[in-house]
Amino acid sequence: MDNNTRKLLNLTDDSLIFNEDWLSRESRNNQSVNMITGRLVNKDKQCKKCGFDQSVKNGTYQTISQLPEVERRPTYLKLHRERYRCRNCGSTFSASNSLVDDYCQISKQLKYQIAFALKENRSRKEIAECHSVSENTVKRVLVSFTNNQQPNFNFLPTALCVD
Repeated sequence: MDNNTRKLLNLTDDSLIFNEDWLSRESRNNQSVNMITGRLVNKDKQCKKCGFDQSVKNGTYQTISQLPEVERRPTYLKLHRERYRCRNCGSTFSASNSLVDDYCQISKQLKYQIAFALKENRSRKEIAECHSVSENTVKRVLVSFTNNQQPNFNFLPTALCVD
């Protein structure tokens, strides 16, 4: 994959490695989808628990994350993530990137698109169908973006209105 295609798909992270045959069309849930296949490696192999910098490779595992639609087709990113084990403390950790949160199957960019769609006067079901996700996913995105907007009850306003 060349740099222009990476920029277009917002896959600019240096830890993502793609082969020559990185794009395929597959059938998923009776729907034709774009499947981007790659490998995710850690550039720095520093342990997140103890800070030791000589971790060893301990296998790989596969994750499939949903990206925003391309050509009106749902797009998925299939990554073979490398797993590492610390020689000092024995803990394990895996490669991570800025595109998808850990333990999540939806990219941050798709979450932002869902959040912007929630600003319009549309139902959750309609937004879910538009972005090829479930209604519960739309609800979780709404809750995650509104948790930061909790009012501060630790002070009183300058004027109180009482009837």
